[in-house]
Amino acid sequence: MAMKRILETRKSTLRLKAALLSRYQQAVSSKDEIERQVEDQENSFKELETIYSKVIEEIQTEPKLSKFEDDIARIWDSRVKINSFIRLLLDKIQEVKGEMTKMQDQFNATLKTKEGDAQVIQDLKQEIDKGLQTIEALQAAELAAEETATGLREQIAVLNSEIDGLKKQMEAEDGGGLPAAKSKESHNREKERLLNEIDNLKVELKEATDYRRRVENSCETMDEEMIKLKMELGQAINEKVKQIKFRETLEMDLESTRKGYLDKCIEIKEFENQHAKIQQEYNELDHQYKQLKISYDRQTLLNDQTAHRAVKLQDELVQTQTKLKQIDQEYLLVKTQYTSNQAEIGKLTGLTRKFEKSKLMYQNRLENVEKAKKALEKIQG
Repeated sequence: MAMKRILETRKSTLRLKAALLSRYQQAVSSKDEIERQVEDQENSFKELETIYSKVIEEIQTEPKLSKFEDDIARIWDSRVKINSFIRLLLDKIQEVKGEMTKMQDQFNATLKTKEGDAQVIQDLKQEIDKGLQTIEALQAAELAAEETATGLREQIAVLNSEIDGLKKQMEAEDGGGLPAAKSKESHNREKERLLNEIDNLKVELKEATDYRRRVENSCETMDEEMIKLKMELGQAINEKVKQIKFRETLEMDLESTRKGYLDKCIEIKEFENQHAKIQQEYNELDHQYKQLKISYDRQTLLNDQTAHRAVKLQDELVQTQTKLKQIDQEYLLVKTQYTSNQAEIGKLTGLTRKFEKSKLMYQNRLENVEKAKKALEKIQG
């Protein structure tokens, strides 16, 4: 009877594994489809970016249409935000795919593992909860995208209203005359071109909104799949719990027969441990005694060496003091000689100054004589 229950449990787990694998492959296929849609969206975004640059250049060359530049720029910024949101959704979907792959691997490991089933099941439940939280975050992001799209529609309505006002203004300003008709025709063409560009932006906005809805539907599908996985995992947990309880019952019977023998083995082991502990303490005390004796002998030898060193240092101190006295005497002698030399230097400095003054005086006299000589030669000549 017990073997039959075990076989039935294994069959149910295999069926659950096949169902999970099928749903996992469906999720991967859905993700690949989303990636293709995102790639198409990226290509159309690049084309729209080129058109936007051309429109801005043309608006800047026409002064009357310059006031639309800020509105179109705001619409473009919103379009860029939508594109960034799409990329964020793709990253989130890839993250969910990675989590589902991890859950699949963990589930396969759970089917093959006989020990630690409860812990693995708990980890799987945590992974599922994490996946549910990720989907909730995606749904919140979808709500934010809806609000952004609403804002875009309001901005486009305001822009259309301003274009109508410009049309009326041009009709009032350009009434009558052939040149005025040509100017009006030119303005009309420019207005139609701008309206076409705005229509293109509306189409892009509609495509982005439709794509967001498709992504939202995919997220809802993933949410439903996660709920189904959670329910089926709960069933697997119940089957595993039953299997674990059955195995525990068998193990308890075996444990009860071995308990007495193990108790005796434990008592013998405790006595052996106590004997080994006492022997270890004795060995440690003997080692400490030997180390203390070695330290005492070493300290005695060190004290003898220190006393001998102190006597030697005392002799060196006396010799050093004698040398210091000799150095002091030599210093006094050098100091006296230095003072005498300074006095001699002072005298020589005074004589040098007198010599410089005499030299300057004789140079002045020589210059005067030269001047008188030149004057005399000039008179004689």
